[in-house]
Amino acid sequence: MLPEEKYIRKVIQGCLELGVQVSEELASVFFKCWLLSPNVKNLQKQPLKNIMDKIIDQCIQRLSVQKDPSILCIKMQLLIEHDYKNREFIINKVNEENDQKIRPLLNDILDNVDDTGNTMSTYYQKIIQYIILSNYMGDPTSPILIQEISDALHNVLNRTKSSEFENQLPSLKINQLKEISNLVCGIWLYNMDRKDKREETLDMIDTLPNAVELLLQNIEHELRDSIKKVMMTTSWILQCYKVYTDILAPIFVIRINFATVTIKKLNDYKTVLVFYLQYKKNLEIIKEDLSKLKIELPTLLIKFNRTFKEIKKLQNTNDFGQDTIYPELNNATVIWSEIRGIMNHLSITCSLISSMKQLTNEVINISEDIDNTSIMDTILIDSEELLTIIETYPLHPMCEWHPPTSANNKHLFADGYCVVMIVETDGILIQHDKSIGVIQYSDEWFGFASIQAALHFGTKPTYYLNRFLNLMRSKPHLLSIFHLYEQMTEMQHNSNEL
Repeated sequence: MLPEEKYIRKVIQGCLELGVQVSEELASVFFKCWLLSPNVKNLQKQPLKNIMDKIIDQCIQRLSVQKDPSILCIKMQLLIEHDYKNREFIINKVNEENDQKIRPLLNDILDNVDDTGNTMSTYYQKIIQYIILSNYMGDPTSPILIQEISDALHNVLNRTKSSEFENQLPSLKINQLKEISNLVCGIWLYNMDRKDKREETLDMIDTLPNAVELLLQNIEHELRDSIKKVMMTTSWILQCYKVYTDILAPIFVIRINFATVTIKKLNDYKTVLVFYLQYKKNLEIIKEDLSKLKIELPTLLIKFNRTFKEIKKLQNTNDFGQDTIYPELNNATVIWSEIRGIMNHLSITCSLISSMKQLTNEVINISEDIDNTSIMDTILIDSEELLTIIETYPLHPMCEWHPPTSANNKHLFADGYCVVMIVETDGILIQHDKSIGVIQYSDEWFGFASIQAALHFGTKPTYYLNRFLNLMRSKPHLLSIFHLYEQMTEMQHNSNEL
């Protein structure tokens, strides 16, 4: 076990003793953030054990706070980063988990070869169970399903050289067992397809396009709602600030008439804004996968049905040899594998969206004071006049301003959020204005929410970049959304220190 893992387990155990259950991923996020915190530098003269104990105590203290918006924000991000990622990740993960579950059964089959022709033997029954489980065919204890698979298996074994199975190497045994399993599954699917009354499995396949469409509609609704929440939260926060019209004046000061808003409440709302931005990002990732699936799925289902028509055609012409029918049966099983992968993906996606909605319900209780008001207009001077100013104003020698057309397809620093806004407001995330243009500094591209922000960064890039990075270290939810763990580690610690 690595030292870092030992400390993370101590954080989990400490939270559990306080009645709070946290995942290893969540505990790891807070532990790494505290390692990168500027406050740790003040402890460097103390023994390592004392430093680690204080970091662990701080993590436990934060994670045990009920309804902390920072924790909810990171949970929202981890749902996609660890539990979803993309459609292929979900499908592979489910397949790997299923393979691990049936691995003992597979080993038992390989180690105890018996007469596969005896349908009453325990060995034969284990092969049937393996075929059912590996192909997601249903309940392995169902008498009807067992009989259907037994009949199909008997048919396949009579047509293949099963007698050679016992004398083969384990890898070859596995390959042949998979070939037999694919053929049996293909026969089972074909028998279902040709019945007068289509069974539940095939009916469920036919409803997949509608399921994808309904899920996309639900995501569209949630996206509209999340965008509205982002605008409302941003508007509420910006009302706590005054924007100067002077081009090079300090950008923000706290409004006097909002003096009753506590710093804690203001910071909570900033974190809520990050939460909704992360929620919106998560939904967009899922939507992109589903949109691709919506296009691909009809072609896959047509191919699936066409395969059965080809099998039926071969059967009617009595061309039912291994060289003709077996490849088609195998194709049916391969397509079925893709379809059941899609089913697993849709099921897990629905569960994931439900979990995200549950987190949003918890955030609503925190952000109940937000009113539906319009966002303040932060640019109070004519845009063309401002563009002329930035084109002619002397910027830092390492800063180069580029017009809006140059920003296309550029990967912007901090995912395109304005670093000046983040620094000046202690964490408000506002996307850059595409009509302003971008500044290139130290091989990075920066976008800005206003011309004033661009000028401030253009004259003091090092100041804003360092302030931005320091802010990230002190706010776990921001460090999380920008995926800056590795970058921070490389800049501030060597491996021994970490």
